Amino acid sequence: MQAEAIFENIDERIQQLIRGAQKSVFVAVTYFANKILFNELVFKAKNGCDVYLIISNEKIRPISSIEFEQLNTCKSKVYKIDSSDRELS
Repeated sequence: MQAEAIFENIDERIQQLIRGAQKSVFVAVTYFANKILFNELVFKAKNGCDVYLIISNEKIRPISSIEFEQLNTCKSKVYKIDSSDRELS
């Protein structure tokens, strides 16, 4: 994948990239609150893609109504990382 800077319609571009994934999707962000994009990730996970989401578990992360556990399937995982964490488990 080639790096590109995106300043407009960011959510739509990310959605296109998720939809185009064939084997795996890796997401690492401080917080994740976009339900549409999350539903795209769940759809991919349910249809054979490995999906890995890494988010902060710190109190600075806004409270979200997203049920992240939906991604904890045999081929997908959500990692909630604290600042003291040194390894993914």
